[in-house]
Amino acid sequence: MIQHDMLVTIVAAAVASLFSFTMRKHGLPDATLLSSLTFLTIGMTVFVQGVWAGPLARLLHVRESGVAGVLFLGGNGVTVAVARVLVAAKIPAAIMDSNQSNLYWAENNGITTCRGDVLGPFRVVFSTDPAVLAGAKEVLVIDENEGGGH
Repeated sequence: MIQHDMLVTIVAAAVASLFSFTMRKHGLPDATLLSSLTFLTIGMTVFVQGVWAGPLARLLHVRESGVAGVLFLGGNGVTVAVARVLVAAKIPAAIMDSNQSNLYWAENNGITTCRGDVLGPFRVVFSTDPAVLAGAKEVLVIDENEGGGH
């Protein structure tokens, strides 16, 4: 949608400039006002939309929360340590792992978890809390090569 709006704006400015040039060429008075008014309209539209977009989104309750969460794929010691730091800083963090003992350990450290294997043949995710995946804006993969656990 934004790309379409930008294209329409560019076309409007180009056509207004072309008409203004043609009108000046034919000796019409005040022909330069056309392109000036077009650019003023474009500028005012951008300004008004920029000023009102945030308050309107809040009024309509369609604005996303300000804090984006992080979903870690892999529940090893490094992942749990980083997730604990994020949670302490009030940044939502969750860990996804297929190993139940890793998830148990993370839960005991106060981290939200969900069981899943994104690299497995079925890429199944089991979570009792749908907000675990919905709030994640960043995904970090921190996993061990082999062996298991913490």
